[in-house]
Amino acid sequence: MTSRAVDFARQGLTIVGALFQVVAGALTGPAVAQIANDYRTPILPSGYAFAIWTPIFLLAIIYAGWQALPAQREHPLLRRIGWFIAAGYIGNGLWELLFPAGQFLLAQVVITAILGVLALAYLRLPRGGPGRNLAGAERWLVAMPLGLYFGWITAATCVGLAATLAVNGVADAGSWAVAVGVALLLIGGAFAVTMIRAGLQGPPEGWVAYAVAVIWAVIGVAANQLGPSPVSGSAAIVIAGVVLAVVIWQLSRSRNGERMIGQAA
Repeated sequence: MTSRAVDFARQGLTIVGALFQVVAGALTGPAVAQIANDYRTPILPSGYAFAIWTPIFLLAIIYAGWQALPAQREHPLLRRIGWFIAAGYIGNGLWELLFPAGQFLLAQVVITAILGVLALAYLRLPRGGPGRNLAGAERWLVAMPLGLYFGWITAATCVGLAATLAVNGVADAGSWAVAVGVALLLIGGAFAVTMIRAGLQGPPEGWVAYAVAVIWAVIGVAANQLGPSPVSGSAAIVIAGVVLAVVIWQLSRSRNGERMIGQAA
């Protein structure tokens, strides 16, 4: 297969994946919400938090359309990360079918795989400075949608694992469920901070969007759990504060670095 054919296949699969996840989500969204409420865990976010799927899906459609333009077919950045993003879209559509069908273990494997491919895409963004190798369109149409999606999937993977454990009777009630939930929050928070730190040499639009999605998710957990599960709710507030502090510090460092580069030039 020629490189042109490979590029064309990547563009086509991205469009199919973006549409697939939107259609699957529209069809199964209510069933997913019902199952989540049937197997409530100490780290389940408030229902409003899931509204983030609207901008994620919208940005995915915009990205899919932009990358499908003939002028973008041989784009080096899309060649480097496009397959991973397409795989994430396809995987998300599959998850949206598996979870409401009761295939919880398989769904958890799929969402963990989505987390992996999105991490690869995120980490393969330019590393030669604070995103200076990317044009404006690449920052806002590639890095920002990827960061927002990756951030929410980071949180969703932890929430999904808690639900999977509850469904299988491993951590379905009591103090053990709270302990497992808090542990998952801490693991997810540590992973998020690591990814934000790793993103410093990439475009800020990517890692800031990633952080926004993570903070949105853990605030949703706090809003839903402070009453019934104050321990996990409080842990979520702490994690949100830590992530926000890292973002503020990193933005300051990024600006200082850009000023130094400008002075050197």
